[in-house]
Amino acid sequence: EGSNCVKSDCSTENCKTCTNPKAANEACTACVTGMFLTPTGQCIDECVTISGYYGTADGKCKKCEVANCVVCGATGACDLCADGFYGSSCSKCYESCKNCKGATASDCTACPAGRALIYGDDPTKGTCGEGCTTGTGKGACKACDLTIDGTKYCSACDTATEYPQNGVCATPTARASSCQSQNVASGACNTCENGFFKMNGGCYSTSQLPGSTVCVTAPTGGTCTKSEPGYNVNSGTLVTCGVGCAECTNSDSCTTCASGYVKLTSAATCTKCDAGCATCTTAASTCSTCADGYYLSNSKCIACDKSDGSIAGVKDCLSCAAPSGSTGPVLCYLVRDSASVNKGGLSSGAIAGISVAVIVVVGGLVGFLCWWFICRGKA
Repeated sequence: EGSNCVKSDCSTENCKTCTNPKAANEACTACVTGMFLTPTGQCIDECVTISGYYGTADGKCKKCEVANCVVCGATGACDLCADGFYGSSCSKCYESCKNCKGATASDCTACPAGRALIYGDDPTKGTCGEGCTTGTGKGACKACDLTIDGTKYCSACDTATEYPQNGVCATPTARASSCQSQNVASGACNTCENGFFKMNGGCYSTSQLPGSTVCVTAPTGGTCTKSEPGYNVNSGTLVTCGVGCAECTNSDSCTTCASGYVKLTSAATCTKCDAGCATCTTAASTCSTCADGYYLSNSKCIACDKSDGSIAGVKDCLSCAAPSGSTGPVLCYLVRDSASVNKGGLSSGAIAGISVAVIVVVGGLVGFLCWWFICRGKA
């Protein structure tokens, strides 16, 4: 009896109002509360289902018009830019930055592989400098045995009383100390202060690179208590998991696979799911969810324009889902710019082809009947 309990004559699922109800050319014009109207007149709960689209405040899926944007917000401004761009309009970062929060060389928040972020007065940004190199004297590194995301960092300093702090050699008194002073020896730290974690001879913060790449929390005891996916800080030594692995005991033994990968029975590593599968279970070919552009049918991911069993693909469809009951045309959410889709799932090209065929057949039939009656009249 609430305000949302309004009976709709529309046959499109979750459609509130439409034109030509229950007809082959029914077109949904508005969805029920909490659902969004796609460009093809379907109703979905999240517009991000369609790659490059976002949900507006008035319940419609709209294409993100910001170049180099990965995720648009409800107003159309960008919430997440591609690497190398920043801000609500995705402006280009300085060429040395991988990611940034401004246009200058000192606004970098992440660096390309082989380059290390050097923080300035602002603890959230800096410049991209060279990765670890060895040398002698104060501030110099003796060994560069720590590698994170393709960049080498210091694992032991040349001066015995220094240690790597966030990958750079420092003394316990040179800056905010991260190592217990009595535990610095041979250019490395044995025990880190609370709030930092020990990794390959140095002490690292979870709020700055490179520590933030590998560890989520390090509250007490100078150890990492929760690692980022793909890493394991084991007894103060960094372990980088294998390809497709989220959690591991060592680089060759995975315990949990990343999304898009599956751990086969008795296997120690992860296998990539088949093409079109977003996630899979028990086998690479046993899909549980599909990537955009595919629909799920009998644990397989089928391209939107392809048919499978009792499900019919739709020509020119770019984003879709299987129909209710797994029978009939796919629910098409987006088609190529030159095509359109009606309620039954047929593209405009298919409809045009059918129309031409009907005209040809009808025209031929009329011509034949005229010839028949004229001939009979002469007879």
